[in-house]
Amino acid sequence: LLERPQGAHPPSRSTLSSRMPRARGCYHCYQSDHRARDCPHCVCATCGGLGHEPPRCPHRTPAAEDLGDFAPHARLSAAEPAAFTFIELFAGIGGFRVALAALGGRCVFASEVDPFARGSYAANHCGERPAGDITQIDASSVPAHDVLAAGFPCQPFSFSGKRGGLGDPRGALFLEIVRLARAHQPKALLLENVRGLESHDGGRTLAIILRELEGCGYCARHAVIDAVGLLPQQR
Repeated sequence: LLERPQGAHPPSRSTLSSRMPRARGCYHCYQSDHRARDCPHCVCATCGGLGHEPPRCPHRTPAAEDLGDFAPHARLSAAEPAAFTFIELFAGIGGFRVALAALGGRCVFASEVDPFARGSYAANHCGERPAGDITQIDASSVPAHDVLAAGFPCQPFSFSGKRGGLGDPRGALFLEIVRLARAHQPKALLLENVRGLESHDGGRTLAIILRELEGCGYCARHAVIDAVGLLPQQR
């Protein structure tokens, strides 16, 4: 129970209205029942058509593939024969590469969308800048490999997030792993995510993921591993 101090006056109507969130509407037709990107009166600056904005234009020229320093013509520093080859998706600053290279593997492709992480990756790994957005890269542009490693985005599954799961655009990026696995059929996949994935949506999300991997021809297994055995952190 909150009490107003003696002599205090209630806030004015104008003060209350300024604190209330404003309805987000369309800036094309000023209606509040839809957003601008869905407005039927919106005129696309790219094609002149109605009902969409340039980012959603069906006539928009697709973005060019950004293959970083893993383009076919690039000269990679680690060209020597290796025990196995691997790629890493959602590479961050290259954690999978550190571990797999120590086991004798050679990285033939990496992808990361964050520009700062890409810069750190290049600084850590012989100046090799990862490719960009994996959704914009054709499977044929990715070289053949023995192992596909990926730490796909964890925010949709984490206890700390909104837990949108595979319905979250970031969670749906798991399907990029499926796309490349179907195209290249590497000998093994090594995937990582947070503990919350195991219990998300009562276990149904993990069941979908395992079913997708099995549909690609793999025998899928999962485990929750605590990093405290290797690092001074329980995670």
